[in-house]
Amino acid sequence: MLRTDALGFSLVEVMVAVLMFSIAVAGVFASISAVQRPETPPSVRLGAALCGQQFLQALRANVDARDWDTGRLAVTGGTVPGGVCTQNGQNYTLTYAISQEPDGSRKGTVTATW
Repeated sequence: MLRTDALGFSLVEVMVAVLMFSIAVAGVFASISAVQRPETPPSVRLGAALCGQQFLQALRANVDARDWDTGRLAVTGGTVPGGVCTQNGQNYTLTYAISQEPDGSRKGTVTATW
């Protein structure tokens, strides 16, 4: 015969409570780790911007209507010639993409990774 006046919790109730608590704790730890990701120092981001700017200035300086569709400004992309730029002792790898805008102009995008 089962006793219905027993005090306490059944094993199933305890297991469900532990599972719910574990999920809540895992969510808290995941949010804490997302907040505490190391931030890139401003000097590194500035160096990346300078490298990208130098490359874009070199592209602008070499604009020539004769090789608009076949030269370095052709709609394409790839690794920057030379590939690596150094600023303040930090090496950056540059890649670029040239895209055609609806108004006929070209847009250059440079990505610096470190």
